[in-house]
Amino acid sequence: FDFRCDLIRRFFGERGERRLRAHEFSQFFTRLQEEIASQAFLKAQAKSGGGLLPRAAFADVLVRYTGSAVPPKVLDSICRPRHADDTREFSFGDFLAYSYLLRHIPAVSHALLTACDIKKGPISKDDFKVAMRALMGQQISRMEAEAVFEVFDHDADGFITRVEVERIMGELGVRSMQPVVGRGGKLTFAPPPGYAASGSAESVGERTLGQWLQDFVEHFALGAVAGGIGATAVYPIDLIKTRWQNQRSGAAKTMADGTALPHYESALDCFLQTVRKEGPLGLYRGLLPQLVGVAPEKAIKLTVNDVLREAFTNKDKLTGEHDIYFPLEVLAGCGAGASQVVFTNPLEIVKIRLQVQGETQAMFLAAGKTPPRPQSVLDICRELGFLGLYKGANACFLRDIPFSGIYFPAYAAAKRWLVEKPEDLQPIHLLAAGAIAGIPAASLTTPADVIKTRMQVVAREGEAQYASLGDCAAQILRQEGIGAFFKGAGMRVLRSSPQFGVTLLAYELLHRLVAPHVEARPPTNAPVPAADFQQLTQSRISSSLATFTRMLTNLGNIR
Repeated sequence: FDFRCDLIRRFFGERGERRLRAHEFSQFFTRLQEEIASQAFLKAQAKSGGGLLPRAAFADVLVRYTGSAVPPKVLDSICRPRHADDTREFSFGDFLAYSYLLRHIPAVSHALLTACDIKKGPISKDDFKVAMRALMGQQISRMEAEAVFEVFDHDADGFITRVEVERIMGELGVRSMQPVVGRGGKLTFAPPPGYAASGSAESVGERTLGQWLQDFVEHFALGAVAGGIGATAVYPIDLIKTRWQNQRSGAAKTMADGTALPHYESALDCFLQTVRKEGPLGLYRGLLPQLVGVAPEKAIKLTVNDVLREAFTNKDKLTGEHDIYFPLEVLAGCGAGASQVVFTNPLEIVKIRLQVQGETQAMFLAAGKTPPRPQSVLDICRELGFLGLYKGANACFLRDIPFSGIYFPAYAAAKRWLVEKPEDLQPIHLLAAGAIAGIPAASLTTPADVIKTRMQVVAREGEAQYASLGDCAAQILRQEGIGAFFKGAGMRVLRSSPQFGVTLLAYELLHRLVAPHVEARPPTNAPVPAADFQQLTQSRISSSLATFTRMLTNLGNIR
């Protein structure tokens, strides 16, 4: 690239002493692309002996150096010979005409389509020139009109029809601007940089109930399947945790009739005994309630957290910066945790009883006795009744409210620590932030989880009975010591990160393979706010950045 050209000297001075402010640099940048393309053509022309360029070399310069994203069929029209004996060569004037077409192809296609609609038929070159002047306020030359017709006039009859434009442009030619809901709920074509628009005007105001239901069902199904895959992947850890927490240290080792109660030396011993006595499938007892509840449970939790954070966030309209007072951030997380208990507790108590049921059957079989008849999900629900399904709900609140109150602020803080700019967000950052936040959230709420497990299982003969949450906590402290409150803490921490990662991966694969048309949102059972997931999945390179990258590449390509 010749940096001594007139463009550089006019903007930066004869010796390059001038500096440009941002608004002036953007104007320079626009002209720079034209200068790059012009220099590329002239160098190619000099290389060919200073004459005209053949069609292939001409098309190569256009595609590589004009900085425009050329639709494939437009490129085909430029490269394709008009007939078998077509040996046309192109001058610098032709280059300027075609460069104009590529830079203004949305305006050109819009003018062509509008003129065809108004005339209700094909248009000539003169019709097109009038349309450009009337619709776009642009006076175009004869060579520019000829360039347009060489591309769009497919049958070379001197007229362009609407069908020919649509054949060349596809959807690009008929795309219209769509307003989005921006700041303050007002519609705009250009939301502020970094502002996550809540949706298009069509999506907010014009979607039918059927379209809304279809979108909801598709996303819910994708999220439920992905969440189910993530939950299944780590479910054995959850089962071992439940059985380990339910073991009463210092209690009787046998029932009154001499039947030995389950006893584990460690969580690993629990795993090995379960596989030996019940087989690998024994690690998945009680999985069904987990799969049923995974989608609505997390959907409720994440939605409430997002709504409360949005309500508590202070937004600076001038700087665009968002800030939330830390106690309110904790309150938003607590509200999210409280909201899910209504759905979580019935599923938890059924799941826990199914998890421990296999242990009881193995215990009777090992003693040579007939085990009690195994209960199904419906059997447990009928036995407990509606109110019984909420047994231990106070312990569930005591676990889930602090967990979310700790997790979501810790997640936000970890993300800020890992990534300074939102646009730099990568999947590894989400996984790391989730893992970091899960350590204090899961470990510090383990005592409530132990109490909840003890209250919701069916106590066997010889095991302690608990009258209330307070009685349960007092008996555990008195009989087993404070360490018993943290049984399974490591497994609770260990479970969260793999489940999070598997869920995100499964959702991404399902989204691509099954429903790429569905808007990407956070999958269920993945504790990541919607804004982060959208930031992660949205296009990393805007059209301006793509143009900038092409221009820098072009500078290196010109020799």
